[in-house]
Amino acid sequence: MEIHSAPPPPDTIVEEREEHMVSPTGGHITRRKAHFLKPTATSSNGKVSELPQRCLSPKPFIYDLKDLSEKVLFKGWKRPTQKWETWVRNMHDKYQALWEQVGICEAILSSRYHIKQHKELVLGIVEKWCLETNTFVFPWGEATITLEDVMVCWGFSVLGESVLSPLKTKQLVEVERKLIKGRKEAARGRCKFASPKDWMDYFMGTGHELEHEAFLSLWDLSWLKDRIFCSVVVQTNELVNVYAPFQLLLVWVWERFMGARPMPNSISHGEPRIARWHRLKVNVSDIKLPINSAGKSFQWRPYAIAINGWSLPKFYGDEEQHILIDSHTHLNEDIHSFARCLRVSELVGLESIEPYLPQRVSMQFGMDQDLPGCFARCNGNPDIAWRNYSRPLQDSELYIPPRLLETDVTLQY
Repeated sequence: MEIHSAPPPPDTIVEEREEHMVSPTGGHITRRKAHFLKPTATSSNGKVSELPQRCLSPKPFIYDLKDLSEKVLFKGWKRPTQKWETWVRNMHDKYQALWEQVGICEAILSSRYHIKQHKELVLGIVEKWCLETNTFVFPWGEATITLEDVMVCWGFSVLGESVLSPLKTKQLVEVERKLIKGRKEAARGRCKFASPKDWMDYFMGTGHELEHEAFLSLWDLSWLKDRIFCSVVVQTNELVNVYAPFQLLLVWVWERFMGARPMPNSISHGEPRIARWHRLKVNVSDIKLPINSAGKSFQWRPYAIAINGWSLPKFYGDEEQHILIDSHTHLNEDIHSFARCLRVSELVGLESIEPYLPQRVSMQFGMDQDLPGCFARCNGNPDIAWRNYSRPLQDSELYIPPRLLETDVTLQY
């Protein structure tokens, strides 16, 4: 008798099933239809992606946060200069339509805003970081920076091609050659390559044939860093230099921890969301207090809450959506982007490949939380990782939760 193996489970994003559910802070247990991001322990045949023991019982920093902050220099924390703001304004007047067409307009405009350093707050939350899962482990659950954060709050697209994709036309290769030549000439012989100031002095307002390309290159090199976090461990009295845009982390904290943030700015119509935090300061005497005790007040979905002057993306609807997908479906770009945010994958950077595990933080997307299942890595192959990240959607139907839905966790969780 011929025996056929069972077909592999469909590569879907959301799993729907009846479960006993409870609030993450405890309370009445109910049995209802719930929606979970895959893989869960159920969809992975009981295989649970467990937290390392050291993340469940972390050793606190041995240094006072204020003392530690004096030993750490955030080299990647850039402050936009007056000249850069002028260049953005001038280029925006000429190329706004093109920027919007390719999905980079809001990200470029966001680079004009100054997020002031608050070292103690950043270091206080880095203490909760788990290197294996790329999540923060709090006493009341896991949370993390997701693709949704960098897309909605900072304006970066989650669609498009890999940062490692080669140039595909002779025209683009020639543009690259001229930009490399300009970078050397802008340095005026002082060093091998030009600084950002040299670059602006050489191209800005000159009418150079590649001024727009030079502008985009500087924005990319200065603001699109592929590493968000690094481990900070101070064992000596030497200074530690950290090259990463930690202002992204600070804004993430302010959007979610109401007890650790200043009063947000009002936003004028058309401004990016990051304008809420422009030039603000905060004074929190005990950083750990608002973080460790924020379980009930933590904002799982801050961007789903309407604020004056800012338009909600299309995937934050008042009612749930069930979007049918087939070979003829042309997904709205916003919906397609949100689907990318929900799916486990690996993020390909210039020098790294990092696991992206949204199933560990499902409530950040309006989904219920179950025990997270395991995700197989591609062993450091960027081509395989990128193909996995950009693969077509296999769901026959995509579930989009209502924006103000209060989600729960399973009893197992």
